[in-house]
Amino acid sequence: MTNKYSVTDLCEFIWALESKYKLNKLDYKDVKIWQISRMKIFYKLSIEIELYGQAHSSYLNPIKQIKAVPLFLLNSIKNNPFFTTKKFNYLLIGHNRRTKKDDFYVDIYTEKLLENNSSNFMILEQDFEFKHYEKHYANTYYLDSLLLRVGFSTKFSRIISFNEEVKKIIENIEKDITDRFNIELSIMKILQNEYINFRIQYKYYYSLMIKKKFEKLYVVIGYLRMAAISAAKDLGIETIELQHGTISKYHLGYSYPNEKFIDYFPSKLYTFGSFWNKAACYPENISDDNFEVIGFPNISEYKAINLDDTDSVLFLSQGVIGKELLDLAFNYSKLNREKKIKFKFHPSEYSRWKKYFDTSICDEIIRNIEVIDYKSNLYELICSSNHIVGVFSTALYEALHFGKNVYVANLPGVEYMDDLIDMNIIKKFKDINELNNLINSNELRTSKLTFFE
Repeated sequence: MTNKYSVTDLCEFIWALESKYKLNKLDYKDVKIWQISRMKIFYKLSIEIELYGQAHSSYLNPIKQIKAVPLFLLNSIKNNPFFTTKKFNYLLIGHNRRTKKDDFYVDIYTEKLLENNSSNFMILEQDFEFKHYEKHYANTYYLDSLLLRVGFSTKFSRIISFNEEVKKIIENIEKDITDRFNIELSIMKILQNEYINFRIQYKYYYSLMIKKKFEKLYVVIGYLRMAAISAAKDLGIETIELQHGTISKYHLGYSYPNEKFIDYFPSKLYTFGSFWNKAACYPENISDDNFEVIGFPNISEYKAINLDDTDSVLFLSQGVIGKELLDLAFNYSKLNREKKIKFKFHPSEYSRWKKYFDTSICDEIIRNIEVIDYKSNLYELICSSNHIVGVFSTALYEALHFGKNVYVANLPGVEYMDDLIDMNIIKKFKDINELNNLINSNELRTSKLTFFE
């Protein structure tokens, strides 16, 4: 479980680039092109230096892209937010993934916000792997027309030609990347594509906001909605992000050391608990007064089930480290035939996990491990397990909330959990034998920290 580079190495390298070239102020035609590309560059670099694997690959499948076009065209007519005459006070762009609750699939991050006030919101939904869920709210409209426009424009738009000053900075960045990691990565191409995407999205959201005259914009995953945030700010509309997952000093969607102002950061951040208000090096333009703790109501509906034995172990995966974690779980299962071992994939990787290994190995994995369908209820799984193993998933914090023992593998991204490791709230392990010893000791570690209020 060793990698040549760590998330810490990569983040510190990017922060050094930002200081050296003042990248968060890098401007082309009034667009901060580094800000809108920062997360894409982080993920591209993490894959190129073999820190992370490729996540969410269904969107990269050209056959699936082509097959989705007719449905997207139909939805561009039937579920287009521009075509409704209804009036709304607020615009909400939620998470594209849904969780089954009773008879509906809901966005767990926005459900409480909508609970008694849904009629005042225009809800925009992006597809999940080219599909939409059955509508829970009638005032849900799809972003398919925007995504079609972005897709075609990325492929067929003329190449953006930056001015000489910007080109020189980009060339220097590419040289620094090659010198540091011995790889070739076209930052120029990333910035060009992200600029085109941003301009198209900005025009779309600006036009919609002008037409509907919203008072507030709510988003989930703000770093993916920078164009909407920018349009709202330009129109004097309040921008609010709802927390959707782990925030840490190494999460570049939120952490901006030494940056006084980030143009496309929301004006307010609604968090699960006060713990998260200090979890990252937020830009200075969001002050303490701009955080609001709203809790995470979805988690409060479940109570931990305390088991009397130590036989139940749950591995919680994430797309970028799924293969490595499954390999660990498989090897652990071979040492512990008597234990109940479950492995829950991230929804984005469940349909493709068998591509990780040869068929014979997959068959053996299934004989030793219960591979959980992504539709299974996460909290029921956590509550019915004694020991939880992962790397940096938000679900690990949820497991702590339920009083479970948590163990994290020394895989890329474990740095996100450094504070909890240092406080001995969770345990990091370097290999299967160490994990085996930790679980067998069954030492209960309790946390006095409150992650969800």
